[in-house]
Amino acid sequence: MTGRRLAAATLVLATVTGALAAAPAFAAPATGVITAGALAAQQQDPFDLPDDSSFGGSGPSGFLTSHWPSGAEYEYRWTRYEDGSVTKLPSGTGTTRTYYEAGARSDVVVGISRTPTGSVYTLYDMSSGGGDPVMIDASHLGSKSVFQLLAGSTVVVTAWGPDGSTAVHLLSHKDGKTVDRTVQGLSGTFRAVDMSTPDTLVVQYSPTADETVRRAALVDLATATVVEDRPLTGAGVDTRDVAVSATHLAWAETTATGDAVLRVARRGQDASEPIPLGKGTRLGVEFLGDWVAYGLTEGPIAPNPLNALTARSLKDGRTVKLLDLVRGIVSDGDDGILARGATVEHGEGLFRITAGPEGDPVVTPVALTGQPIVLQSTSVSVPASVDFSKGTFDLAWQFAAYVSTAEVRIEVKHPASGRQWTQTIHQGLDGRADATWYGRFDDGRAVPHGSYTWRMTARTRNGIGPSYERSGTLTVGGRLAPHGFTNSSFPDLLLKEGNYLIAHDLGDIFASHIPEPPMRWPSAEWKTAGWGVYDHLVTPGNVGGAAHADVLGRDRYGVLWQHLGTGDVRKPFAPRTRVGTGWQAYRLLTGGSDLTGDGRPDLVGVDSAGVQWLHKGTGSWSKPFAARVRVGGGWGVYNLVTATGNIAGGPAGDLVARDKDGVLWLHLGKGDGTFAPRTPIGAGWNQYATITAVGDVGSDGHMDLIARGVKDDALTVHWSTGRWTAPLGDSKKIYNVHYLWGPTTGLY
Repeated sequence: MTGRRLAAATLVLATVTGALAAAPAFAAPATGVITAGALAAQQQDPFDLPDDSSFGGSGPSGFLTSHWPSGAEYEYRWTRYEDGSVTKLPSGTGTTRTYYEAGARSDVVVGISRTPTGSVYTLYDMSSGGGDPVMIDASHLGSKSVFQLLAGSTVVVTAWGPDGSTAVHLLSHKDGKTVDRTVQGLSGTFRAVDMSTPDTLVVQYSPTADETVRRAALVDLATATVVEDRPLTGAGVDTRDVAVSATHLAWAETTATGDAVLRVARRGQDASEPIPLGKGTRLGVEFLGDWVAYGLTEGPIAPNPLNALTARSLKDGRTVKLLDLVRGIVSDGDDGILARGATVEHGEGLFRITAGPEGDPVVTPVALTGQPIVLQSTSVSVPASVDFSKGTFDLAWQFAAYVSTAEVRIEVKHPASGRQWTQTIHQGLDGRADATWYGRFDDGRAVPHGSYTWRMTARTRNGIGPSYERSGTLTVGGRLAPHGFTNSSFPDLLLKEGNYLIAHDLGDIFASHIPEPPMRWPSAEWKTAGWGVYDHLVTPGNVGGAAHADVLGRDRYGVLWQHLGTGDVRKPFAPRTRVGTGWQAYRLLTGGSDLTGDGRPDLVGVDSAGVQWLHKGTGSWSKPFAARVRVGGGWGVYNLVTATGNIAGGPAGDLVARDKDGVLWLHLGKGDGTFAPRTPIGAGWNQYATITAVGDVGSDGHMDLIARGVKDDALTVHWSTGRWTAPLGDSKKIYNVHYLWGPTTGLY
């Protein structure tokens, strides 16, 4: 969203180079604060800001924001309350980036540039447009000095001395030089520095090495001396803010149990009152007259009443919720607080809290991004039927607007098996939450065809606003995988070990591929006995005319048997039927490619004389192949032939064949049972004991190869490209599956 009123004017400051004037145009005492007209008189309506705005502080005449526009560099802007005009601050020079902080209760902002030797601070008086900036060079403190805050025109930093001790330095500019004053009367480790009043700092420190023992020192800026030093009972690593008013101090305890406890004490008294608030750490605290405001400004995004900004009366203990969400609070003088946060009504923005006529807090929006913090559902899009043989599918939920804390969880369950696919997603900037389902369960296994239930829930992670739930049913169907034996659209890998034939989901094997322990071992989809009678198996796809893939087995007598697939993992094949005798004549036998262009898989055999024979598929289970036809001789040079399907983008199915030297050759099918002249794919394929084609492993429409290594027993997937000039592209090795087979195991 672009700001309507903020487009009124944009000023760009020139990058500061060279010497600076001896005296700044905004020269003020080190303790001074630049003043401007009252906010209420300057502004009636809240400003509109871009969605990418982050608030960096404010002064009497305006406020600082940071932005990261799409495709642009990070930038900082000062917006004036009076007319909405915007001043863009310099981004730095060369490789030195500059970031900005606003002064506490001041119109002065500081640009912070880090160099190898230390930091350089450039001050801009934004009440006069930022002209005549002043430079404060802190390189004499070294590269380990840390910026704390800008108090008027005084830069407050902490730095380590040569002996390892730390000190608080007050840096200012006078007569063209940097003036460095060290706070006197403090020793220990400094934890945080806050602004108390326009002329007083609050230094939180540990006097000993025990960081759970903390004190607060009030430092007069004019003299750089401690005017009050008191214990911070219960303070620790999670204590961020120490708020100070004319009469009280307030801070948050650090507890071992994660309890949120607010401590309030009177000035000049060591005693303090604990106020339990609930659970949470890193509480922000500020005073507003006789009220103390608090809320969680950091930490995890989770439901918590302390996510809100709440004010508590010091007089009678009443509490009032000011904002539904708070992300930062700073004092804006004795009569106000500036809070970065959100309300359900206004969304995210900058808010000013002041005392009303009766003294109770009143909230006024200062600048709004228009970004909501609650969800508003508009529509859900879930397909009624899904066919993963055609690609992936999206489940989408559209909301009225983007909410940064929104979370959508999707669950799709297969009631028959109890398995499910789940995903947690977030919105895009257009308010839409999309999840792509790739057709696999959470464990990587392919989803079988059948009925499914789905449920989508949406909520904000901080629990603000309503949550939504939608549910329904869908059906997974479509074309089954030609090399699938589990009723899905994805291929499986068959292993024959002795008397057993075992099916593994390739997705499960891929999901178990972890180079380092702990490893998740893949498990079989099914395992059947009775296969020891065969000396060779062929997985040609669907040869019997039904929907599922079939298996052919040749026994030691040369009889070929047909096992028609059922798709049922409890009984994956129908009783075998006899195809014919005489198949022992073939030294090599493969099937699965449609070589004749009729849409049916064919069978190819190579006899001992090197002659190739074609057995054309009929699509009938009772007689699955026609009489053989001689294709041609010369195939005796190969020790392996594999039908791959259409691997090279030609008109029909193809074959790959490996010669005795390990060169793999492509025989591109022409669609009439013959082949184009062979072309080499590559050398080195004798490193594999088995090369088999299992179909489209990568779900990209191309038929891929699976190979098992001779020495490392790893599985290697060779992805096909669909181009005959270079049919195979990248490959991927899978190591932790070698336990699935032994030296005599066949892969199909």
